[in-house]
Amino acid sequence: MEVAYGHQSQGAQDPFVIASRLMVQRFVRANRLNFYAVDWFPFHGLLMEQPNGIWTVYDTGVSGEMYAFSGAGHSPNWREIGGSAGLDNMAQTDITIALPIAKPGQAYMHVSALEAGIIHIPLHLFMADAAPTEISVCPSLAFSLRHSTSNSHLVFDLGLRRDMESHPPAVKAVIEKWYPVSVPQSVDESLKKGGLDPADVKTIILSHLHFDHTGDAASFPNATFVLGEGSAELIGNGFPSNPKSQILQSVVPAERTRFLTAAEFNTSMGPFPRAYDYFGDGSLYLVDAIGHLAGHINVLARTSADDSWIYLAGDTAHDVRILTGERGMAFTVDPTGHIHCAHAHKDDAIEHIRRVGTLLKIPKVHVLLAHEKEWYEKNKGGDAFFPGTIPPKL
Repeated sequence: MEVAYGHQSQGAQDPFVIASRLMVQRFVRANRLNFYAVDWFPFHGLLMEQPNGIWTVYDTGVSGEMYAFSGAGHSPNWREIGGSAGLDNMAQTDITIALPIAKPGQAYMHVSALEAGIIHIPLHLFMADAAPTEISVCPSLAFSLRHSTSNSHLVFDLGLRRDMESHPPAVKAVIEKWYPVSVPQSVDESLKKGGLDPADVKTIILSHLHFDHTGDAASFPNATFVLGEGSAELIGNGFPSNPKSQILQSVVPAERTRFLTAAEFNTSMGPFPRAYDYFGDGSLYLVDAIGHLAGHINVLARTSADDSWIYLAGDTAHDVRILTGERGMAFTVDPTGHIHCAHAHKDDAIEHIRRVGTLLKIPKVHVLLAHEKEWYEKNKGGDAFFPGTIPPKL
């Protein structure tokens, strides 16, 4: 398929570009076009299909004006269909997001939840207007992911470790003050219970380096650990070199750890400007989930060959109401102007929450937070947990 975008023409296989529904809906209706995606980031454009099968892209360009061209893409016929005033109002539109359509023989992932411990989260530290007494007793979920054709198996996050005494002093202090934890079943025990020897796990992807996600790497003697960009610096400045750090320098085995680079996040995926096609076949994407902590990554995985997806959002938010926009993010500003927030970079975290929130508008995308209490209470002990699988959302 040849797609013309902006002033250039480029080959493309995954049809998704983004724009405002209200600006173009009349044009779409009049021309009987298949309408693929709307929104206002990360691109200002729209991908449509003509009745003759030729793809047409509507691009706002640098000026914010919206134009259209059609044809094979090399000699576009431009004409204006909207202006910058319309773009200014895009945030108020009814939006949906489209993800890449499945190809013939499309690979996907079998995704299973893993028990990985329970944590008590004081919601006033994360959610605006929550009372200090409002505590969420919730899971610290981990996940098993298995490729549909190669059977390649990986684990996403490791939850809590049972040996609390091995944590840095700073972690012991926050557990005692804020976050009581318990580990009825660790990730390695969850895998064993489902029939998989932890020694057979070859790849573990960590969403980030907070103690309720890193578990115990020693339980996986043959696994390579995959961490997001920025994690290496946090480990280098970890405990014991930095006595105040909450991150162990030995949290992952150095000789079996791979740190992702900025260059690998070279794909735009739905609302996300930086993603990494992990297997190179569109089955599993790692998403640069900015804001919460350096190196924070999320997982976007196909769960069927029929365009169902799951988005494993890690610590994007700590309550689903923040993700839906019902409640805001908690933060305070001290007299010096310093912002205190559970996320390392508040504004980036808010932007990422906004992007993830757009996925909630897609009927076949399941968004799941690492600490999603309601989902856990509904599904614990059921078929969504390994060796069963989370069913594709239809």
